[in-house]
Amino acid sequence: MDGNSALSDDSLEDVFLVRLGTTADNITLERLYIHDNDNSAGGGANGSGTWEMDGIHINTQSVDADAPTNIKIRHCWITKVDDDGIDLNNVQQGSEVTNNLITVCDDNGIDTEYFDDTIIRNNTIDNVEGHGIELEGTSAVDECTGNIVTGNIIKDIGSTTRSGEGEGDSGDDFYAIFLANASENIISNNIIDDTNHGTGIALMTGGATGYCTNNLVSGNSIDNISGPSVNAYGIEEEDSNHDSNIYTGNRFGSVMDAGAYEINGASSLITGQTQSLNWSDPVGLLVDAADRYANLAGAAGSRVGFSQTRGLRTKKAGFILSIEASVDWVTADDGDTLNYEIWVDGSPISSAELTITSPAGTGDVSGDISFAPTTIEFAADKILSVYLDVTDDGGGVAQVDNMRGSFTVQYYD
Repeated sequence: MDGNSALSDDSLEDVFLVRLGTTADNITLERLYIHDNDNSAGGGANGSGTWEMDGIHINTQSVDADAPTNIKIRHCWITKVDDDGIDLNNVQQGSEVTNNLITVCDDNGIDTEYFDDTIIRNNTIDNVEGHGIELEGTSAVDECTGNIVTGNIIKDIGSTTRSGEGEGDSGDDFYAIFLANASENIISNNIIDDTNHGTGIALMTGGATGYCTNNLVSGNSIDNISGPSVNAYGIEEEDSNHDSNIYTGNRFGSVMDAGAYEINGASSLITGQTQSLNWSDPVGLLVDAADRYANLAGAAGSRVGFSQTRGLRTKKAGFILSIEASVDWVTADDGDTLNYEIWVDGSPISSAELTITSPAGTGDVSGDISFAPTTIEFAADKILSVYLDVTDDGGGVAQVDNMRGSFTVQYYD
């Protein structure tokens, strides 16, 4: 096909669409039914003696210099193909992939390489064995940049029978939205449900030196995430080379295995509402006394304590940001400790604690601890409470008084 062409309202079976020349622009493919592209018994060469058939394949002969622009693929139904539903290489400004239904593919739903300044919007991708949508630059100079991936519905992603990309745990990690060497893109308002073998949205390494930076990942709904091992997250940055990305307003359901986020970039940011709970416990306590919940502030003689059912009720899913506290050591016993622990629904949260050790003398001692975002998570509609774990070092018994503090949480959306 040459430039300024259109193909619409047709049913195509067992075809290979479309290999463009080096100067083709303004191509529209719409309302096509493309199905049963299976050349497993045909001639060709892909390492096994056969061609793998995409539903739609647009591949220019060069990179960047003669990239086609204004390519429109819309309102197509692509099903039962033995490679990608739509495969686009070096397609650039003004191009759109919108309102397509892509089902039953042996590889990715929408696969792109060095794909710039384009829109992938309102597509439904269901039951594909590879990634749902892939934006991949092939080198540091051939990034995928300036793209908008929004409003897509992606479900039932991944296969147990073929090798995928990931961290080497099992060889079969697949992602609903996969970014590799992709920067300055917007990934927003997509619905992701049921990734069988990997993370929902993954920012990974592509090419020899390419990383994912300065992307906005916003307002996505992610549910039912599972992986081949304990490495499936809702959203994941592979390592610290992927940086300066912003994550805001993303919603998580039954994220399995590893949690909602794995963010490694030092300058990457998760935004969201924070909430703090201040508390004060003036009741004196001997360090060899039994552990107990802390008391909440209240009028003298009518103080109410934290409990399994009393504390901060979480409005949404999120994570603990910090704990701070102070205590007046009334008597001296160097080495006794007082742990302020955050419990959820009556059980301790691993590592969510602040330890204050008694000084050599007496007086007020304070401390604080911050946690990396997403490392200590909680679900919605839980009760977070403060529990006092006191430890006597075996010497004299110190007495503490006037305990007070706060903890701060951040919600994901």
